Amino acid sequence: MRNFLLLTAVLTSSLLTGCGKDTPDDELTARVVRPNAESGVTGVEVIDYQRDNGWVDPQSANRYIVRYKFNWELKKPFFDIALARAKGERAEGSGGMFSLSDGTIEWLQKHDSNERSTRIDAMKAKCPACAAWLSEGDEDETRARLNCFEDIWNALEKVGFKDTDLAGAKTPRTAWATFVKTEKGWEAG
Repeated sequence: MRNFLLLTAVLTSSLLTGCGKDTPDDELTARVVRPNAESGVTGVEVIDYQRDNGWVDPQSANRYIVRYKFNWELKKPFFDIALARAKGERAEGSGGMFSLSDGTIEWLQKHDSNERSTRIDAMKAKCPACAAWLSEGDEDETRARLNCFEDIWNALEKVGFKDTDLAGAKTPRTAWATFVKTEKGWEAG
């Protein structure tokens, strides 16, 4: 009877600790973290995706945080990606006259109109397709397109790309997720 109770205690303990694994496995973490690594921008892809580190959450011994490192890589030149995204957002009715991001507003506040004009003229010289699309429509539509385009331009620069980047340019990134230890093992948390 004593051996039976001991065996029951050991089995119960194993079940309650997720079969004894101290950390979530790589297959689970890679699958859960990957969506956090995606850029959501067509033409920007995740490459060199690998587990970087993991640690017990200082707030809870049953939670574990796993970080992955990777690069975002441009599959097309910077302005081609920005233009495609801006066209998509304008077609969906988002982006435009009154929808500048905080980052773009901050950039505009730090720079005078001459700097902005110089920057836009330089972009139009590098990207004739951008210049053509930005000049279509009436004055309000042109302004809305430019605002949308500048928002995307700013967002791409903010994550580490330069407006001179061509296909193949990379910027390092990290993404992470939290996992919770349950009686059935590790789960995304």
